[in-house]
Amino acid sequence: SLNHVRSILLDGFFPATITVLSMYLANASKYAIDFFGNNEMQTIFGIIVMPATVFLLLVQFLIHPYLNELNEIRKIFFLLSKSLPLFLWGWAF
Repeated sequence: SLNHVRSILLDGFFPATITVLSMYLANASKYAIDFFGNNEMQTIFGIIVMPATVFLLLVQFLIHPYLNELNEIRKIFFLLSKSLPLFLWGWAF
């Protein structure tokens, strides 16, 4: 039904956003050097950035399975942050 589709889209939004942003951050500098530089600059940049790219892929491989759990923690924190000021305001009076 439509509620199930909405639930799937909302649950997948956080991991998809993290994946797209990490891929953009990893590749934006390469595209900029490719557009403004020459082949020598691209080669040197590739050699310098390769260890960081491998590290980024390894970290993403390790963290990616836990993104849904992090999303649930974020939801709980968001609900608490909305209700805590109301609770404290009601308790103060």
